[in-house]
Amino acid sequence: MFTQVITPVKKPVIIDIPDEYLGHRLNITVSELAEEKPDDAERYSLENMMKFLRANRVDLSNFKFDRDEANER
Repeated sequence: MFTQVITPVKKPVIIDIPDEYLGHRLNITVSELAEEKPDDAERYSLENMMKFLRANRVDLSNFKFDRDEANER
């Protein structure tokens, strides 16, 4: 079995069929998929992370680390 999800933007659409299917009768069905939430790869992409970090910048140029304060319990 072979499944491929595409988003066509022009016609005609060419689908590369794996070699093991050449010479065989194939049943090709086209159906529209429901809109899905972005997968983790897209959600956690570098571009999206950089957008988040740019929007949530904190100026630490005047920050001074205090070891005693950090070790207080």
